Amino acid sequence: MRKRWLLSLIFFAGALVHSAQAELIAFYTFNDAGAPFADSSGQGNDISGTVGAAPTWGSDIGFGDTGAYDFAGGTLTVPVDINASAIPDMTWGAWVRTDNASPGLRKVMGHDNGAWDRTLGLDNRNGQFRYTSFTGFGRPVVGNLPGPANTEDWTFVAASYDSAAGTVSVYVDVDASSTDDELVAVTETARWNNGQSTFAIGGLRPDNTAELWDGAIDNVFVYDEVLSTEQITALRNNFEITQDPVIHSFVVSPGFINSGESARLSWEVEGAENIAIQPTSLQNAKAKGSLHIFPAETKTYTLTASNDAGNVQAQVTIGVDAEAIEPSITEFQARNNGTLTDKGGNTPDWIEIHNPNPFTFEIGGYVLEDENQRWVFPAGTRMQRYSYLVVFASGLDEPLPAGDELHTNFKLSSSGENLKLLTPDGKKILSDFSDLPIQERGISYGTD
Repeated sequence: MRKRWLLSLIFFAGALVHSAQAELIAFYTFNDAGAPFADSSGQGNDISGTVGAAPTWGSDIGFGDTGAYDFAGGTLTVPVDINASAIPDMTWGAWVRTDNASPGLRKVMGHDNGAWDRTLGLDNRNGQFRYTSFTGFGRPVVGNLPGPANTEDWTFVAASYDSAAGTVSVYVDVDASSTDDELVAVTETARWNNGQSTFAIGGLRPDNTAELWDGAIDNVFVYDEVLSTEQITALRNNFEITQDPVIHSFVVSPGFINSGESARLSWEVEGAENIAIQPTSLQNAKAKGSLHIFPAETKTYTLTASNDAGNVQAQVTIGVDAEAIEPSITEFQARNNGTLTDKGGNTPDWIEIHNPNPFTFEIGGYVLEDENQRWVFPAGTRMQRYSYLVVFASGLDEPLPAGDELHTNFKLSSSGENLKLLTPDGKKILSDFSDLPIQERGISYGTD
């Protein structure tokens, strides 16, 4: 399951500030007189240079009288690869003001190399003079996109590229000083060939001075996610974007009890405006908390975290007067050639454990054993109902924080050995793969 991270962009005196978990790739406020090329996203993608006549920096020429660059014959070069092969999904944009409202070809940003690649700016081909982006099909997006009405207004312009859907969406507010009007949004079918591995601010492409911008550009942002119309509007209106909440943990302890006993639900959530747990009456819970429960029978609890962007859910089930079924090894691979990778990008051996119970099972204390060594599951390791847990047999012996990877202190031998899962006392064998044959590369071994 792909994790969704909270992204908050807040405008303070011409600066967008993002949370530590934001997906911003690059952000240029142009506010720092000592370092106007600096990338404020924290990714270290400082502007690397200029092409043509260097744009002129001013401390109060930007949107809201902040720092910005005025372009009249050259571009800035950004060392970020925005090709679809590098960043399949992307949103970028800026606040711009043009010094020339006559029809023509003038680009705010681009990495084009002649194949109608990802760009953003003004164009009058195939339709009216308008703010637009290329589709990759030999033309720009058309629709009802507007062009500049004068040379005084600041315009908010953005584009999102969705590789899975094969679409490009362009958003325009020709007068960004007012947020009363709706964004003009147009979506068209798109595809992208490979453009250049850097992009230009103030022109079509980073290697020459084609289709140059004439005017000022401020607050350029780029990140590797597709924003919805609502999120783009929130950025234009409030300079704040909130994505779906993130449930970092939702657990019940212990996983099963006898009638009359209690258990505790605990959770940690980020970015939610409301947290509710059903079938309890708990509403508006704190982002991190716990609740004692007294279920009379096996029961499933659902945590719902919501905000303006949407809601996410997580479930746990507690067994009451239930006899737990022991976990088992269902599959393993001793010659991993890329079937699974760990967070470091490595391909160690791996072992899969199954919880056959309809409730959360605490596997902490259980033992994995190979020919020569034993490894104990860290205390607090829980498996959700009917779930599978992968343990990397890497030899690293790294019990990482809850919800992260587990690594044993041994590796599996591809020449064949014994592999067992034992109860916490180490006496009862729950799964036994003895006298294993020689393992083939990329082939896993397990139960039916």
